[in-house]
Parts: sequence; C-alpha cells; structure tokens
Amino acid sequence: MTHGTAVAKRDAEGKAPAVIAAIRAPGLVVFEKHREDLLLGWDYDELDAAGKLVPRRWPARPVSEYTKLIPVGACHALIGELDAALAPAVYGQAKALARLVMGRYTKRELNDPEIYVFELTRVFGEAPADLGREACDRLRIRVFMPNAAEVKIVLDGLVSERANARAQAKRHLAEHARRRAAAAKPKPDVVTPKQAAAILEDSGVRKDLDDAEARAKAGQPVPGYAIRMRERTAAAALETFNRQREAAEAAGE
Repeated sequence: MTHGTAVAKRDAEGKAPAVIAAIRAPGLVVFEKHREDLLLGWDYDELDAAGKLVPRRWPARPVSEYTKLIPVGACHALIGELDAALAPAVYGQAKALARLVMGRYTKRELNDPEIYVFELTRVFGEAPADLGREACDRLRIRVFMPNAAEVKIVLDGLVSERANARAQAKRHLAEHARRRAAAAKPKPDVVTPKQAAAILEDSGVRKDLDDAEARAKAGQPVPGYAIRMRERTAAAALETFNRQREAAEAAGE
C-alpha cells in the first residue's frame, strides 16, 4: 500500500473528504456586482517559466477626485460581505486540507508526515476554507510536493482579491466623506466688474493713476514703474481669486 493510499484510507475513516466536500464558497453578490469598479483584474499565473509558484495579484483601481464612486450603502454592504468571506478556516477544515495535499504524493517525498501536516494546517488556518480548497485544486498540477511557503504563496494570491476589494471599498467611503466636506465649505462669490473696480480703488491703484495724471499736467515727474507694478499685482490677485472660484464650482458639480 502506498503512502497516498494509506492517507486516503485514514481520511475516509476520519471523514476528512466529507469535511472538504462541505466547504462552500460564500455568496458574494455585492462584490461580484462591483468587482470591475474596485479591481483592475490582473491575474498572474501560479507557475512561472521555471516552474516556481508566483502569487496572483489583484491591484485596486486608483481613487481620486475624478473616480466614479460606489454608493455609500453598497460600500458598507460590501465590507460586511467581505468581512464574513475573509473569516479563516476552522481547525478541522485546515487539517483536512493539509491532509488532502499530502495524500497526493508518495511517502519518499516526506521526511516527517506529522510535521508536514502540522505546518500546512497552520497555513490553511490563516485563510478562508473555500480559498484553501481552491488552492488545493491549483496545487494539484504540481509534480513535486509543495512546501508550506509555496502553499502560502498561492493562498495569499487568492486572498488578495477579497482583501484588496475590502480595502478599496473603505477608500471609496473616505472619498465620499472628503467630497461631502468639500461641498459643505462656503463658496466665495464671483467677482463682478464693479467689485473689481472697488478692489482697485481700495488698493490705491486708482488714486495713484489720478495722481500720475495730475503730475503729468503739472510737468512733474511721474513714478510710472511703481504704478504699473501695483496695477499688475491687483490684476493678478483678481485673476487668482476667480480661478479658485471656478475650480470650487467645478468640484461641486
């Protein structure tokens, strides 16, 4: 009897196959609806050209002031849904998954089966049970027995999709709050031509122009450089003020 056959017999007696068969993926209704709004969906293969395991990655979409946000209610529902979906496997499920991986290989590939099962149980116990089962299916293509680190790489790649989506939903909530705070700020009024003339009057530019005209009529020297500088300064201040106002109105839309 080979080692794999012996493990399969033990599993049958200990009902490990029944434990694994009972593992079901959670219904992620909200997540599936908004997956493309949250994640870019890049998916790297688990085996590179050298036959080594590499993780799957699910990068999140950048969130900025121009991002089309998921509704607040959907964000809260999504976070609650993924909190439940990220719950780690219980001990019995983790150990059954570890024994499933071990049972696919022969005895000569193991130095100590008990230590191997113990280490894999710890790894599977850090991830949701349904993702642990999917990792077992992906590891089935391995010719050689994977160690605990390689199993964890596959698991981390599977978990990253849900973990990144949950973090992204929180970023959407934070952006919602930022936009509400920005919309609540008082907006300055647009400067009208009359207000601009009044500002010029208050800044002293108009008085300096009148003084310069009187000096010219009286044949006295006119400090034109100083007048032009003050006039340009006031005009620049008005232009900046109006630009900020337009930007505030555009952000409010």
